[in-house]
Amino acid sequence: MTDEVLAPNDHPSTPNELAIVQIVLGQMTLLEQRLMQKMDENAGAARDRWRSHDEQHDEWEKALKSIGHRLDDHLRKEEQEDLIFDARLGPMKRAGAWLTREWRTAAIIFLLLADFATQVIDRLRSIFPQ
Repeated sequence: MTDEVLAPNDHPSTPNELAIVQIVLGQMTLLEQRLMQKMDENAGAARDRWRSHDEQHDEWEKALKSIGHRLDDHLRKEEQEDLIFDARLGPMKRAGAWLTREWRTAAIIFLLLADFATQVIDRLRSIFPQ
């Protein structure tokens, strides 16, 4: 082989040059086929991986939604229980707060009621002696 470089429009003229070009073209075609096959395999593997990731993501998302719904239900139930508890305990709290704040008034009312009850009992005893 010579050290000549062919210009783009020059064609090989000798049978050896033609054979070398055919061998190189054949090898390049084979290489191209192998590359395309490998790219197809890689694309298929990537597609399978992404499908697997998507399925796993969907499963996680469903699990998180399920947990979220359960948590919402639990919090809603706790909130309702707190409201019910506060509704039951609220009047007692308000009465206790009023008694704490107005204990003198409460004591006077208690004494007046006790005196009134005593007077009623005495009056009933005078009307209905035993």
